[in-house]
Amino acid sequence: MAQEYCIGVLSGLPFKDSVSVFAQTAFIRKEASLNSEVVDSVSMGSWLKVVPNQYDNLKLVRVSGYDSYWLPVIYQNDGQARRGFVWSGSLAITDNRMDDKRFMVGMGYITSTSDQSDVIVKCKMLDNASNELWTEKLNIGHEAISLNTNMWDGMGLSNIQNVVRVISSGEACGVPTNYNYFGWTGSTMVRLPSRYSVADAGSYYYEEAFIFPSEKGGNPNVIIKTVKSEEYDENDKPIKKKSSKSEFVWDGKTWKAI
Repeated sequence: MAQEYCIGVLSGLPFKDSVSVFAQTAFIRKEASLNSEVVDSVSMGSWLKVVPNQYDNLKLVRVSGYDSYWLPVIYQNDGQARRGFVWSGSLAITDNRMDDKRFMVGMGYITSTSDQSDVIVKCKMLDNASNELWTEKLNIGHEAISLNTNMWDGMGLSNIQNVVRVISSGEACGVPTNYNYFGWTGSTMVRLPSRYSVADAGSYYYEEAFIFPSEKGGNPNVIIKTVKSEEYDENDKPIKKKSSKSEFVWDGKTWKAI
């Protein structure tokens, strides 16, 4: 299952019919304002239905260094239908489910230096009761405008129940797409090798790919990494082409590049 968010990570606005709460608690307000009365609160993992046809009148507010919208929502509480406004920065950007586990990504904060501002997102693993099993911060850089997540079974890696992937990418030429992988052991999350790809139209491309043990061409407890690159001249004709292959060996607890 894949979840994608491609409106712009900095806006914190998921254009979806339903959204889930990422923060420990999200406050529901009577109006779209921080000064408005708090009429209710909903806990992490709760689902809210976005009121349709109201995206043209959304209001932005800055909290924790980034701008995000107020969303009009409808939800159930104590068996009753309720409505109000929730700040979308407290919602999950992506939310994946498999079996009795749930992998979510939400906004964290922005770090700023004299050169650039990087977006830090938070990743969480929840159980069926929405208890937080694990959380970790992930820097997706300053050029990413879209976020995509996937969740699979163990992909043939020993002692791994699930493999999850977070993809961050931008639209401009020369901006890399980064693929971050994690492995869930049943009690903790392990960082697996990462990869990236980048291209500049008419100039070059560079692409890394993984083959996991359970995939075609895979080997037991080995992640195979393939690399392809090509450069072009001013007439868009290929002038240099390269390819290579390497491996990451998994021993059930840690991995090693060979």
